[in-house]
Amino acid sequence: MDYTGMKKSMKIALLIALVLTFFGAVILYADNEAANIYNRANKLYAEKEYSRALELYGELVDRGIENPALYYNLANTYFKAGMIGRAVLYYERALHLKPLDREIRANLKFVRMSLTDKISPLYSESMYRVLQMVFAVFNLKVILIIELLFFSAFCALFILYSLSHSVSNSLKRFIIACGILFAVSIAGMSVYITNEKNHPAGIVLDKAVDVNSSPISESEKIFELHEGTKVKIIESRDEWVRFRIADGREGWIRADSIALIQEHTEF
Repeated sequence: MDYTGMKKSMKIALLIALVLTFFGAVILYADNEAANIYNRANKLYAEKEYSRALELYGELVDRGIENPALYYNLANTYFKAGMIGRAVLYYERALHLKPLDREIRANLKFVRMSLTDKISPLYSESMYRVLQMVFAVFNLKVILIIELLFFSAFCALFILYSLSHSVSNSLKRFIIACGILFAVSIAGMSVYITNEKNHPAGIVLDKAVDVNSSPISESEKIFELHEGTKVKIIESRDEWVRFRIADGREGWIRADSIALIQEHTEF
């Protein structure tokens, strides 16, 4: 029996176990520390210490934590602190991660009622609400899930079709329908990704910002926007961005006056 080889293997196994235990402890400590900060922030919010609560919630965001509950609580705190633009921003970020949450949607709707800019969409209000619901629900994650379901159904039925000697016409039609739906979901995902990448949505954070006709400070001021207004970025040029709002108006504003809803998106 090769005891030397066995001892070497045991040493390697022990070393691996120690390394895994160390990294597991680090991760557990980090999670516990973040949970403690989050709980302290919640307590400060309940005590109406909004400035201190914002500091702790902000610390978690700075650590790269993306969580709908964190964003929702941060939005509530910004609203209580009178920072409406940032409240809208974090409600939107929370909704992006959890699009079917009723509380997030209700609070966002309530805060929007207090905005200075009352923008009427180009189409009817009922159509606008339907489109809002569709775009809120069918984000990238949902599209990917739907696509995976159709692809799985298509593969399963295709295998069944290949193994079966006799297949009914209804099953053939169903297989074709699954294939078409899979192709449509692929096309929808491509359109969504292209739109989100090329035209990201942002929220105005400044109390008031002049909208220029061109990306030059001396250009004509065509109208004014206020904090909390949602914009769609069309293009960027140096420190300026051209945007469009729901009523179809366009213009240029400084990039530092807005924040993108999806944090890791670039202008």
